[in-house]
Amino acid sequence: MSNTTTLKEATWEAHKAAEKTEFMRKMVTGDYEGQLWIDHLTNLFLIYTVIESRLTVLGSMGLGRASHIINDLRSMKHEFKTQGKIVPSTFEYVEHLLSLDDVQLIAHLYVRWLGDMNGGSMIANKCKFYHSYLDWKDAKQSMADVRGIVGPVQEQIVDEAKLAFEYATRINNDLLL
Repeated sequence: MSNTTTLKEATWEAHKAAEKTEFMRKMVTGDYEGQLWIDHLTNLFLIYTVIESRLTVLGSMGLGRASHIINDLRSMKHEFKTQGKIVPSTFEYVEHLLSLDDVQLIAHLYVRWLGDMNGGSMIANKCKFYHSYLDWKDAKQSMADVRGIVGPVQEQIVDEAKLAFEYATRINNDLLL
């Protein structure tokens, strides 16, 4: 990555591929049923739990999402008497996350958290179900906090960030199977 290329620019193609999945189309248009939302949250819970357990600074900065996700799932359990399914690509992703060092893990923080802050607002506007994990008390400060973590290592994490987008694409596709 050159000095003039940002992490966002370096991962743009992988980012666009993740955004163009049928799953994401459904999310941003609100064209989905509760079971798909439950499945989505169930898979995210595993992913976020692993990342947050390793990057413990997230909790102290108010950036933790796993507790919000589990609260959303609990809030929905009375309306939907079913559990979420975990797709195979999520297990593969979690296994990958567990193999990373902290610097590599920051790439996944970048992809997941900034995606939730940016694209999550579009999803939240159309979501008919509980979605507190997309609510940020101070989105501007949260974004600055994430960028503060990512900034010093962005040149080191380009390939891992691309891989994070690839996993997101696979999981999104698998959720519709």
